[in-house]
Amino acid sequence: MAVPGTLQSDEELAGQELAAIHIGTKEGDIFKLLCELEGYEDGAYELQWQYITTDWYGNYTGDWSDLAGENDMELEIVINEENALRAWRVVVTEI
Repeated sequence: MAVPGTLQSDEELAGQELAAIHIGTKEGDIFKLLCELEGYEDGAYELQWQYITTDWYGNYTGDWSDLAGENDMELEIVINEENALRAWRVVVTEI
């Protein structure tokens, strides 16, 4: 799992399910993801939420993509047919 206060590459994150849909989730369910940072108290940073499509087994089937305009500490996702097979993460960039 990601270590608070550190940045990790895609290779380091490969295979880690950061936030994935589980069996029993249905359309209209709401997921709220919260980013809690440690080690950034004295620095400036930017957040960018991203998603990747998965297969039914949770295997990544594409590349990570930015969620346009999603740069806050919290992300709310309403599950629908388009996003039901996705995983999400937040990328922290020191500025």
